[in-house]
Amino acid sequence: AETKAVESWTKAAKAEAETEVMQVAAIIPFLGGLVALAGFVVWFIVVFQLKNSANDIINHKMKLEQTGNPPVRSHFEIQN
Repeated sequence: AETKAVESWTKAAKAEAETEVMQVAAIIPFLGGLVALAGFVVWFIVVFQLKNSANDIINHKMKLEQTGNPPVRSHFEIQN
């Protein structure tokens, strides 16, 4: 009788562990979606930051040219 009890207890424990694994596994697709969403948000932030800094550089260069200062020469122009 004892082995029967142990067997049924082991079966119950296994079934419980399996359902827990299934519950955890069910979350995985949502995690993938969250990661994709977070990546998308980060990508947007990076792109807009780059765009803003490029605009700032262009605006700064335009201001320098308008005030009559000699235009800023790039590294490549200085080499030639």
